[in-house]
Amino acid sequence: MDVLEEVIYQFCKRHMSDVFLVGANLSDRKRNNAREAHALDRHEPIFGLVDATVFGSAKQGVVLTPHRLSVRNGWLENDQAWDITWDDFVYAVIQRKDRYDVHVNGCEIGLAGSSMTTSTLVALLRELQAELKAHRSSRPVDERTEPPFLETPSREAVDWMVARAGETFGPFTEAQVIEAVIKGRFDRTTDYVWKAGMPDWRRIEDVDVFRQQTPPPLPANEELPPLPGGVPPLPKKHRP
Repeated sequence: MDVLEEVIYQFCKRHMSDVFLVGANLSDRKRNNAREAHALDRHEPIFGLVDATVFGSAKQGVVLTPHRLSVRNGWLENDQAWDITWDDFVYAVIQRKDRYDVHVNGCEIGLAGSSMTTSTLVALLRELQAELKAHRSSRPVDERTEPPFLETPSREAVDWMVARAGETFGPFTEAQVIEAVIKGRFDRTTDYVWKAGMPDWRRIEDVDVFRQQTPPPLPANEELPPLPGGVPPLPKKHRP
């Protein structure tokens, strides 16, 4: 078991409860049902599980493995599991949507059949996220990976923090923030940036270096504006 796996495993053990089950204490029925529902490899252990079924079958809910967080919502139309790797999870936005649903990067976790509340799950996931961030920052530089949505090498000053939906991310370089906006990972109109020396957070589009480098948001009206007066129509294509 490597260091990352140990962090996740110990986290699960520490939070073991009636609603957050640890793999070693799962019944064979729950383990087999969860493994099949989440399409886990037979060699991939289950470290933790939140059963979101009314009758305790574990066919829906959340599974934590050494490599990913996997979710199965049985009432969705495609009835499939979705998952997120721990490297991606470190930068995920975790939000309580309503009484029964939690979102991780916009992907839904439904708890309608679980005894765990959405507030408890959000707190649990954010605590795990913080521990994984701490683990990542403690790794030697040559072993770290760049955030999954940023491909620009970090050779310039890493100054910028980004705030999104109540969560902070970073620090990033100027080029990385621009790249993330262009790729749609950050929203220039609703996300905020800050670096040392700034009195407060500002929207990305309100900061000169980003306003000049990132494309403006698409207009709500997709129709082309009318031609100004006096401009003749385009000539018809010449036919031989």
